[in-house]
Amino acid sequence: MKSKTQHVLVEQIKARLANCEDIVYQSLRMHGAKCELIYIESIVDLIVLHEHIISPLIKETALVQHHLIDFVDRMDRGDLLSIPFKRSSDAEAIANMIVEGRAVFIVPSVPEAYLFDIVLYQKRAVSESQNELVVNGPQEAFIEDISTNLSLLRHKIKHTDFKTVRYQIGSYTKTEVYLLYVEGLCKPEIVDQLDQQLKNIAIDGTFGISTLSEHMKEGVKSPFPQFQYTERPDSVAASLLEGRVGIIQDGTPSALLVPVTLMSLLQSSEDYYHSFFSSSWMRMIRFLFAVLSLLMPSLYVAITTFQPSIIPTDLLITIALPARTSPSLR
Repeated sequence: MKSKTQHVLVEQIKARLANCEDIVYQSLRMHGAKCELIYIESIVDLIVLHEHIISPLIKETALVQHHLIDFVDRMDRGDLLSIPFKRSSDAEAIANMIVEGRAVFIVPSVPEAYLFDIVLYQKRAVSESQNELVVNGPQEAFIEDISTNLSLLRHKIKHTDFKTVRYQIGSYTKTEVYLLYVEGLCKPEIVDQLDQQLKNIAIDGTFGISTLSEHMKEGVKSPFPQFQYTERPDSVAASLLEGRVGIIQDGTPSALLVPVTLMSLLQSSEDYYHSFFSSSWMRMIRFLFAVLSLLMPSLYVAITTFQPSIIPTDLLITIALPARTSPSLR
């Protein structure tokens, strides 16, 4: 009866994964019973699969003195395989885990399947930042792999108060998104608000963190940016220690920072590697020139259009002189 139930489980999994030609169904005969190992070759770690799952199972088949019941007991105790696993009897959940990169091992006499998390997507190496170049400080930047991005942040903030909350967004893409903050440094109401926004996003898929930010600021009517983008792990780490909240998404080499202030938009990643006085002076200079760049063009237009009398005559003639009669073109 149990063997028949397992046969039904395998058929249900195959029905949900129909027309998926890249899925591998590998049969193994364990002590007289036909077992199934199911995985997608392109998104699993093949070295771990062969060394820690397939090889021990093949060696087990040579032990003729054991029975299938003994084999299952050794599996459950963790004596046979050296990697952790979970168990599930839900065919739909198992099929979803297979396309996410898990390997599934099904034994006829066991009502639940064994699930091994050995996902390994192709990714590029950590490279230098292209958009936020600095002279002082680290040169590393985020990449498209969210696990690597988390490891870069964990390397910088080694504290138990550094919290990471995981979300899965997109009914088809099932994209991993993490909310990052340091407990005790940020305002809990900001974390709660962002948590509700991420939980309430209902879309088919998201391929960029800009798409995520657009859905999160729905209903917010403001001409000012609600999120700050950065591709540098050190900028995210420094912002988290300032009490801000970060958001990273799998497949995107950048992060979002909340909340956004005018001064945060005028600071550079390199400011964290200078002295307090030097960084403060450079930020004040940026603020001054930002104000001048906003006011000077309008002031020039106002003076030349409505109050030309306050301009010296020689300068006014030079401004009004047509380009064709300018001395440099004569």
